[in-house]
Amino acid sequence: MSTFELFRDTNNDLCFQLKTASGKVLLTSEGFESKAEAEEAIERAVSLAPEARSYERSRSEEGHGFTLQSYDGEIVATGELFATTGERDKATIALEKAALNGTDTELQLHLAQLYMEKEQWQAMQTMVLKACDGALPERLVARANLLLGVSQLK
Repeated sequence: MSTFELFRDTNNDLCFQLKTASGKVLLTSEGFESKAEAEEAIERAVSLAPEARSYERSRSEEGHGFTLQSYDGEIVATGELFATTGERDKATIALEKAALNGTDTELQLHLAQLYMEKEQWQAMQTMVLKACDGALPERLVARANLLLGVSQLK
């Protein structure tokens, strides 16, 4: 399973990397001044990762890469360079899986909403029920109820 790790870069800024179970780096962030900022960026990366439109793929003489971007085009993190487009695309799939396999309730509700947008009703209902399996934070109850209601109507 892939994991996020915090580290200090050469400028002593706090950054994060997403690494596979074998230790291969998939994604590296820019530097942040505080741990809170770095953790917030990890949350953004996790919420954006399942969406194909969040990736800007590139090719250069150095290799094939990608960036993970917010909806307004802000770069959240940069993928490593890969020798082929196939290797690069495998890395983006691994990143999506890391987001899908998480236990973060807010992320699960976000994924349920993505399934709704794709009209994947069964997957949507399954994800909402998974999110509701434990105690929901009060701020997520209304969202979960709405998504569950929509999934049951379809």
